[in-house]
Amino acid sequence: MNGIPNGNWRARNIVIDLEFTPVSTEHRVDGLKNEIIEIGAVKLDAQGEYCGEFSHLVAPQYANGVNWFVKDLTSITSYDVYNADELSVVVFQLAEWIGNLPARMITWSRTDKRQLTKECLVKRIPTNRLPKDWLDIQPLFPPLMGLDREAVSFGDAADWFGCHDPNGHDHHALSDAKATASLLSKLINGTLVEQPGAADVRRRLGMEPIAGKRAETANQLRFLSAKLRAQEVLRLG
Repeated sequence: MNGIPNGNWRARNIVIDLEFTPVSTEHRVDGLKNEIIEIGAVKLDAQGEYCGEFSHLVAPQYANGVNWFVKDLTSITSYDVYNADELSVVVFQLAEWIGNLPARMITWSRTDKRQLTKECLVKRIPTNRLPKDWLDIQPLFPPLMGLDREAVSFGDAADWFGCHDPNGHDHHALSDAKATASLLSKLINGTLVEQPGAADVRRRLGMEPIAGKRAETANQLRFLSAKLRAQEVLRLG
């Protein structure tokens, strides 16, 4: 197997994604600018195999329903969250679903960790049963794509490696978590490879197309080196 050795890897990898809506200035408490309205998560084992999923809408306490922009982006309406559980209940359910095996929370960017940490602090929601370890995998992908930058959009990475959820809806928490989990799973088990969609991303980003055997070989070596470095981060981080 070409994946990561199991020695220092977690028994469970919880890929989590959040959707949230803004809180108007007059209703903000302790600087809370947004509230979570949906949590989606996918559980992978040490080999990157699917172990289950979690999906719950969340009722905001301070926001006046779902902002129009968020509604257009996610298709989540104020009516959808009206009868949903509050965050304290959903966080408890999430912890129950994660279970007691050693686990790490995986995100794309640090935004979701900051939001969940801040909101639970403001609302005095215990998080001691959630995993303490968090890893943002976004910085692992620019080198894998040959980009000299610190970050790349999730959409570009998913296009490049063919990891969109075929049955999902972008900006739905579970669909985005599934797509992120697909990227992570392929990186863990060594099957992450460039897909035809990479050509469109290259054009969109103004990258020169790869031409000639020498350039192609150099690109393959660069990718292999970046993949090994990313796997080492996953194993030890």
